[in-house]
Amino acid sequence: MIRILSGAGRYADPWHPFLVTTAGIASVAAELDLDHEAADVTPDTLGDLDGVDILVVNVGGGGPHAELPQDRAWADAFAAAEAWLRMGGAMLATHQATNGFPDWPGYRELLGGEWIPGTSMHPKIGDAEFTARPGAESDPLLAGLPGAPQAPTVTAWDERYSHLVMRPDSQILLEHHLDGVAQPVVWRSGAEGTAILVDALGHGAESYESPSRRALIAAELTELAG
Repeated sequence: MIRILSGAGRYADPWHPFLVTTAGIASVAAELDLDHEAADVTPDTLGDLDGVDILVVNVGGGGPHAELPQDRAWADAFAAAEAWLRMGGAMLATHQATNGFPDWPGYRELLGGEWIPGTSMHPKIGDAEFTARPGAESDPLLAGLPGAPQAPTVTAWDERYSHLVMRPDSQILLEHHLDGVAQPVVWRSGAEGTAILVDALGHGAESYESPSRRALIAAELTELAG
């Protein structure tokens, strides 16, 4: 079963329509006939993953100047979710989840790459193209994209996240170019013993109207489903 966690409360922000993008992800899961549910992120929906096979994290970091008070319920949920991942659970983190859960100590290490406020940015949203990292063109995750296997490509009206800070063991699959510099946007985490994909696309409803973007989400869910 897939649980799609939607940004809410302390993990929402003013810029992202989490309910809309969660519905977009859920619509792809439905097309694949995968058992799924969508829920606001709470200590219970994050910390109690009994019966969940894939966790989709579609949350934020709480806003531009978020000051998140310590909370025992959330700390327990973080520990439980991390243990679940280390024991074989699978996770897909989308878009602003690269800046999610700032109070979860191990979260950024699990992702293998992150949005750093003040360092990371994106150009103005618009028509965007994301292409395979050289050497990743024949990766099975990209096989269903337009242009595969020579030049797998996703096109969507979306934000192009840039200057994300990557860990060296992450396996970058898709990127875009900003001022001639490659910017990773989709990768497999190298966190030992985990099955984690990160997909920095998906700002709004328009992203999920793109057939190639939907094909990418479908491939990610299929891979994590094993």
